[in-house]
Amino acid sequence: MTAEPVRVLSLGAGVQSSALYRMSVEGIIAFDLAIFADTRDEPAAVYENLWALARLPGPPIIVGSRGSLAEHCIDASAQKTYARNPPLFVPTPHREQSMLRRKCTEDFKIGVIRQTLRKWLGVGPRGKPPKVRMYLGITTDEAHRQKTSRVQWIEHVYPLIKAGMSRSDCHAWFFGRGLPSPPKSACWHCPYRSDADWRRLRATAPGDFARAVRFDKAIRGGFKGMDRAEAFVHRSLVPLDDVEFSDSQIDLFGDECAGFCGV
Repeated sequence: MTAEPVRVLSLGAGVQSSALYRMSVEGIIAFDLAIFADTRDEPAAVYENLWALARLPGPPIIVGSRGSLAEHCIDASAQKTYARNPPLFVPTPHREQSMLRRKCTEDFKIGVIRQTLRKWLGVGPRGKPPKVRMYLGITTDEAHRQKTSRVQWIEHVYPLIKAGMSRSDCHAWFFGRGLPSPPKSACWHCPYRSDADWRRLRATAPGDFARAVRFDKAIRGGFKGMDRAEAFVHRSLVPLDDVEFSDSQIDLFGDECAGFCGV
């Protein structure tokens, strides 16, 4: 008889994945565990939400991490070594901006989740894990983010899309239960933030915004292998503390880091 797949929630602790976790508490959907891949750089409100979820009578939440992504990048910039960097903005010869290829997701999100899951399953690096059904909090308004797993033992599942739920529906789900909507999940230094997000971070989490300013200055010189002289957190190619944030709602990232940071 074939064993049932292990049911795992990729928990980013933002709006969509938090809705899925709370649905499991209510018995709407079932998980065996939830994994939070911690870059150590989430805004304070995301960690507060994570601890609130952990106090609920739901499936166990396992936290895995390979350390601070920000510290890794700052060290790599100072020593001019290769970095598993976010998609920072760099100038082109005409001073227009392009983005570095995102390298952080594989090591600081996907790799951490797989390593943490193997440890929880008791399977070593060369062992063969059982089948895993990985549930991802992606909604109908970002259906383009659906991707097939790159390893055979993990199957990606998108329950919110199957249920026809958008991000707004998730907010409504919380509102209908008298619960505040969780914060958006994304590193405080993430270049994918919209200007509206930067303004919100500066207003509601000035400590996190100050850290982002320091990070932006520290990685200005870039990393080994870059063919451009400078790197910036903001698309304007201006130091973050000098940026005049527009009223634009353009968001290059999508709605939240659904555990896989864009999958």
